Amino acid sequence: MVSLSIQNTLGVASIGFSVSCAVFGILSTQVFVYFQRYPADRAIYKVLVSLRLAVP
Repeated sequence: MVSLSIQNTLGVASIGFSVSCAVFGILSTQVFVYFQRYPADRAIYKVLVSLRLAVP
């Protein structure tokens, strides 16, 4: 049986937070590159891309 302690709990939370920050950074970079490469895209596509960034 695994004993719960504050060190184990904070360690897992720290790893999860680090992974989520990395994934958010990758997603933000992809959105930025999209807006740089395709400035003439239709407005609906830009809205959909922006919503994907805002709503996980």
